[in-house]
Amino acid sequence: MRHSFRRANPRRLWRQAIAMFLLAIAVALVIADRVQPESGHVTVAVAARDISAGAEVAEHDVVLTAIPEGLVSQHSFASAEGVVGRRVATPIARNEVLTEPRFVGKELAAELTGVPNAHVVAITPHDQGILPVLHTGAVVDIFSAGQEQNSVHLIAPGARVLVTDKETGVVLLALPRERAGDVATASLDIPLSLVLSTMTDAA
Repeated sequence: MRHSFRRANPRRLWRQAIAMFLLAIAVALVIADRVQPESGHVTVAVAARDISAGAEVAEHDVVLTAIPEGLVSQHSFASAEGVVGRRVATPIARNEVLTEPRFVGKELAAELTGVPNAHVVAITPHDQGILPVLHTGAVVDIFSAGQEQNSVHLIAPGARVLVTDKETGVVLLALPRERAGDVATASLDIPLSLVLSTMTDAA
C-alpha cells in the first residue's frame, strides 16, 4: 500500500529551522535596539539645527541621539523636555550636545559671576545704543541718574550679560543676590544705563 504523502526531506527541514532561528535573532535585535540604546552609549538631547543666541528652543530644534558614555557631560539632557522653552545664551551649532550652561539660568549666572547664589535680572537700558556691543559674558556697570543735575549714581558694578534681546531691548544680567535686588528695585522707578566695564570679560 502506497502512502499518500511524501517523506519530508531532512535537508529541507534543517534549512527551514536555520531560517526560523536567524529570523528570531533579527527580531530580537530590532526590539532590543528600540528598548535599550547600544551598550556603552547614552541618549542625549542634540541640536537638530543651528540655534541663534536669544532664541527660545522649540520641539523641532531638538533630536535625541545615542553617543559614547565617556563623551557625555553631566550637564547634558536625557530628553527634549529639559530644553524646550529655554532661552539660548550663546549660538548653538547643529548636532551639538545641549548642556545647561548654554541656556539662560542660575547655572550660567553662577558660572559667569563665580557666585553660587547669583540671580538673573532683566532690565531695559535707557540707552539702547549699547545693545549691539553686548554679548554673553560681557561685564557692565549699572548706573542711574543722580539727584544732582547731570550726575549719575553707580548701582551695581561688574554685572555679567547673559543674553540680549535686540527686538525688545531687554538685557538679562547676572548679579550677586544683594546687587540683583538693588537693580530690580531701581529699575521700577528710574531709567538705568549700562556702561561696558574696564573689568576683563573672563569669568
